[in-house]
Amino acid sequence: MNKSLGCWILLMLGLAVPAAAAEPVPGWTGTLGLGFSLTRGNTETTNLSANASANNAFAPRWEWLNSAFVLTQSSDGEKKAESGGFTSRVNWNFMTRWLAYGEVGYLKDRFKDFQYRWTPGVGVGYKMIEAENQKLTLLGGVTRVLTRYYSTHDTESYTGLKAGNTFWMKLSPTADFNQAFEIVSDVSKPSRWFAKLDLGLSAALTQRLAVTFSLKDTYDAKPVDPSIKKNDLLLMAGLTLKY
Repeated sequence: MNKSLGCWILLMLGLAVPAAAAEPVPGWTGTLGLGFSLTRGNTETTNLSANASANNAFAPRWEWLNSAFVLTQSSDGEKKAESGGFTSRVNWNFMTRWLAYGEVGYLKDRFKDFQYRWTPGVGVGYKMIEAENQKLTLLGGVTRVLTRYYSTHDTESYTGLKAGNTFWMKLSPTADFNQAFEIVSDVSKPSRWFAKLDLGLSAALTQRLAVTFSLKDTYDAKPVDPSIKKNDLLLMAGLTLKY
């Protein structure tokens, strides 16, 4: 296991300490998920994915939401993918349906040429649906995008407008579906934008253990190098432990 992978796993283990749900009571709740696949024969492929979340409703109107992931993929001894990142957001639920948020995101992706991409931002959200078995929140705000590239060692930054949503649904007593989407567009150059979509399905095996399937789709309209593909699609399956 290389040093960078080890650092990411340690980070996610730190995030996944026992942690609180979105209910307005102090405490922590969290998850830790692992996925692994191995093929041998005509090709030798190894995939490892890990993700974690840790949430804290530390006051009646305040909540702290954290998530992180890491992914490595190699084929026939050659590394095909290596990425990782996290998002940390604080919500202030100042009205029954409305919230204000401040957040920071980080992404490292060698094959997109991102040595790092930081995305701090602020905005507001509206809880369109807030039911026991279904939740939908619309989000919008301003994000600062700061990117450094491996190939050129150049750093660029711009201010972007962000729009997106989060959605969760209870499909059955043991199954959940969740979705998150966001798009960020450069204020001064709207043709420069990026978007990401996360879909997840979880089926409980026990009270704490669940099997999960997820899809992560990222799109960058203006890659730093024309040879870099704009769209990346990732499918993962694994086990998730709830705390």
